[in-house]
Amino acid sequence: MTMASNSLLCPNYLIPISTSTPTARHTFPSRPYLPSASYYIQSTNCKREFPLPRVASIPYQPNNVDYLEEEFSGHGVTFEGIGDSCVAKMELENGSVATLLLPSGLITSYKAPMWHGGKVELLHTSVSEGQDGDAVIKGGVSLAFNFQGDSDEVSWSPSKWALHDIRGTAEESIQVELINRESEGMIELKYIVTLEEDVLSSELVISNSKFSSLQLTGSILSHLTVSTPDATYALGLERSNIFTRPPILSEFAISPPDSEQEDGFNKLLSQVTVERLFPGWGARNQNNRNEAARQPYRE
Repeated sequence: MTMASNSLLCPNYLIPISTSTPTARHTFPSRPYLPSASYYIQSTNCKREFPLPRVASIPYQPNNVDYLEEEFSGHGVTFEGIGDSCVAKMELENGSVATLLLPSGLITSYKAPMWHGGKVELLHTSVSEGQDGDAVIKGGVSLAFNFQGDSDEVSWSPSKWALHDIRGTAEESIQVELINRESEGMIELKYIVTLEEDVLSSELVISNSKFSSLQLTGSILSHLTVSTPDATYALGLERSNIFTRPPILSEFAISPPDSEQEDGFNKLLSQVTVERLFPGWGARNQNNRNEAARQPYRE
């Protein structure tokens, strides 16, 4: 795999939010194959006279395919349940396809139509077999953020997202909005993934309703597939060095680490999960086993 690496792909942000700003809205645009160095801050200054009431943590609806189809149908998004997770497939009429894994929020695939009439998977995601035979996902677009308030407050890292809204149509563009709130409901995150005819973009909107300042550190990781570095141009990476490296091991996995203790049905479910998300993985895995079986035994 060949990829472009730059600090823009893994930014470390330390952003204090002023106590005079009751709600600060921070937008970090990230395009998997056209990354941008800019981000935008929108805030509204006003005087607080009454404390804001506590808001309960957002209820995470179960990843029920029937419920999701009924609630969010008609926008070019289909859902498929896989174990405790759910795959949301965004597809435009021109052939652009992106898949999003819930509730982790991991973008697992992006396929774009090419000039020759076919489609190429530009977003790099690979599946390998772990030490215990589990399927391990590497790559994709993943978020890793940590929020820290005052010294006496415990840090918070969002990990599970709830599907909040879907906008658009399959003719032009599709926008999927995920939401996450910390336990007190004073910090709200919106993760917006937009699929257009020639681009896949993601946007993170952060709202702070606390009286105190808030520090944010984190990164947005994306893994791209390119045919050759000499014929690749990415906006914002003009002075970047090109080098080859395997994808980083993600914390996301289809099968849980203790799957070796599962019964036969759950193991079969795990294998079906892998084959549905990555159709070619099972065939490659079987070919590797057959090749190993044909090797002569040597003492």
